Amino acid sequence: IKAMAPPARASAAEGAAASPPASDAYQAFLPDHWDIRLGTVQVRGIDIHNLHLSGSRTGQRWRSQVSSSLLDGQLEYEQEAKGPGTIRARLSQLRVGQDGADSKPGASHDDAPEQEPGQLPALDVVVDDLRWRQHSVGRLEVQAVNQRQSDSSWWQLKNMVLSNDAASLQASGDWGAKRSSAGGRRTELEMRLDLKDTGALLARLGMAGVVRQGKGAVQGRIGWTGSPVSPDYNSMDGKLHVDVGQGQFLKVEPGAAKLLGVLNLQALPRRLTLDFKDVFSAGFGFDFVRGDVLVSDGVASTTNLQMKGVTAAVLLEGRANLRNETQDLHVVVIPELNTTTMALVTTAINPVIGIGTFLAQALFKGPLTQAVTQEFEVSGSWSEPEVKRLNRRQEADPNAIGTPH
Repeated sequence: IKAMAPPARASAAEGAAASPPASDAYQAFLPDHWDIRLGTVQVRGIDIHNLHLSGSRTGQRWRSQVSSSLLDGQLEYEQEAKGPGTIRARLSQLRVGQDGADSKPGASHDDAPEQEPGQLPALDVVVDDLRWRQHSVGRLEVQAVNQRQSDSSWWQLKNMVLSNDAASLQASGDWGAKRSSAGGRRTELEMRLDLKDTGALLARLGMAGVVRQGKGAVQGRIGWTGSPVSPDYNSMDGKLHVDVGQGQFLKVEPGAAKLLGVLNLQALPRRLTLDFKDVFSAGFGFDFVRGDVLVSDGVASTTNLQMKGVTAAVLLEGRANLRNETQDLHVVVIPELNTTTMALVTTAINPVIGIGTFLAQALFKGPLTQAVTQEFEVSGSWSEPEVKRLNRRQEADPNAIGTPH
């Protein structure tokens, strides 16, 4: 490391008259150039191997070329007189969540001191290839700034785009503008996920063979207490709208895709002897999957999720616990579709009254017989769902169907 030497001191009087300000004196000791090689360095519990940093400083701007087990590319940091400054990065690769960057026991992100939003620098980051657990998930662009007003500050995510040939995720929001009831700073995000090929996206995330095709969008808002990089299921809330069409849930073990296992209805005929086994045994092919999902304290619930296929329609309401990976669902399956039932499932269900009441009031007043429709209660874990077939209720009691037990 090469550094400038401070000016030689003369007499005390001359020194008092000619000494630069403290900040200038500090600048005199900063390096002009550097070339650093480290076998392993640990940052907040993450091991970074084979780190090589080389660069230079001009005034308040630091530029460096970096290569390591975690990232490769160019970094630039611009200091500010007040505030944490700005980081600009143009990276060919960024690898997160991989074996080569494991967290040490007892030194995880959860154990590290929580930064205040005002301590985070502004970001202007482009990553050509973001890799998550060895899977290439696409190109990442992030622009974020610090906002200050009176005695408060927050970190604003102006725009984030993660895109690949299968999907594009766009999000914006902030961290610290709102606080939880307990006083913690919250992350609040508005997001939209445009899906060109749902199956290809899941394959990129290491879940190949779960869904075939599937085009549509998931959009809404989501928030939690804590930083953007540490989602907390216990405090998570929000609302999402799902609308995906022309795809198929493939025949896989229910736990293979975690939450998607809730929707893969092959678990129904696999555990029960049903009259419509052929409908789901090879995976449920759907014309659309759509509905609204409300998240509160880490529990996702829906009253109007609909799936329509060529030979069957499925209506679903209930809850899924995101942290415990459990479920409590009421599923209605209509394996024979005619004009009346097709019109029913292509019409948005009122999310207030719920599927059970809607069916009692609308479906069973039509020509569809009660013998055709089947109802189930799905509970237990996502990996080992417990399926119970429910007896059909009497049409005279429209409120009896209700919500899941």
